[in-house]
Amino acid sequence: MSCHYCAERPLHPKLEAGQVAYTQHQYAEAFQLLSLLAYQGYVTAQCLLGSMFQLGLGIERDSAAAKQWYQQAGLQGCALSFHNLATIYEVDDQNPAMAQYYRQQAKDMGCELME
Repeated sequence: MSCHYCAERPLHPKLEAGQVAYTQHQYAEAFQLLSLLAYQGYVTAQCLLGSMFQLGLGIERDSAAAKQWYQQAGLQGCALSFHNLATIYEVDDQNPAMAQYYRQQAKDMGCELME
């Protein structure tokens, strides 16, 4: 998954390698590469880490950590992160009000998934 809503240009070499590892299901490598970049503020890395925590890809599923990373990425302009955050609030937390809030945030940012 490459987040076209928040992709940095030009790509940091480790970010590109992390995205490749993610798409090739090499989650241990992806986690190692993306974690450092997420803490450095790279939006795409934050979004992908959120996905890894949300779905339990190569790491233990942790919706609290997923929400944290999605929130950080969303605040930097990643509509997909807000869309995914809405999904967590709707499905995992059974909180329709928060789900609707983040769904609207994603839509306002142009997330086609909300159309």
